[in-house]
Amino acid sequence: MIKCIYDMLFLVRLSYYICKKQSMARYDGIDLFELLRAPSLFMIEQLRRQSGNHVDQLSDTQLMILFAVDREFGSQQTQLAQAIGITKQSVGASIEVLIQKKYLVKQKDPLDGRATLIRLTDKGWKLIETSRDILKEISTRWKEIIGAKNYKRLHNTLGELHGIIENLKQQ
Repeated sequence: MIKCIYDMLFLVRLSYYICKKQSMARYDGIDLFELLRAPSLFMIEQLRRQSGNHVDQLSDTQLMILFAVDREFGSQQTQLAQAIGITKQSVGASIEVLIQKKYLVKQKDPLDGRATLIRLTDKGWKLIETSRDILKEISTRWKEIIGAKNYKRLHNTLGELHGIIENLKQQ
């Protein structure tokens, strides 16, 4: 377990190093939250820079909502709030903006007539696909920088952490 945590910290530091292109020793005093947050912020910044006006018009919360919508069935507002960790009211306000901008639509749930599903429009799908392509390019670049073996270790360790967090949410 200690080795796994050590590996995770080391690999997260590598990610941070990639973002800042600085010496890793300089970041020994930075807490884990910052080390995990930095790559995400870098990816969002790059996504905004490379995708042009589409993403610039959206807040981080709105982007997270678009990525969280279930592609096949759509999602209920409460599911989206839980998925991104904000209140149902905040999600509701962001959904309304995304509907006005034609990224999302509301539809009645065919299985539960009382519920409303949030679904991506064609414009929403296009933004998601473009974003995924950009994020894939960034990931490929990081893999080249830190090497395939370290990238796989980072991915696996963060995947384990994600699984642990999901299990904790269920308790």
